[in-house]
Amino acid sequence: MHLKDGQVVDVSGTEGGRYLGRRRSLQQLSRQPVIICTTSGPLAKEVANATGLRVYAPSGLTSPLLDVTKGHDGRDGTWDRYDPDPQSGIGAAVTDLL
Repeated sequence: MHLKDGQVVDVSGTEGGRYLGRRRSLQQLSRQPVIICTTSGPLAKEVANATGLRVYAPSGLTSPLLDVTKGHDGRDGTWDRYDPDPQSGIGAAVTDLL
């Protein structure tokens, strides 16, 4: 994660997701945001669980253009969807209000 002072800090998907979930700008959106994670599925699942929001992530390698190439298994890459587990993150809090 890039900090305001220019430092780059490694964080887990859960830590990054919790950071996103605390952002007032994300909480105040009238429509549910689309979160795209350009790393692995397991990290995307952590972000989905921490935010309570759906996350999309590639199954293969990505480029700055977000093209998905073949995965490590040699198969064509795809964008995969990761839904949060029930009752996790800010999505659960929104559901409780409805």
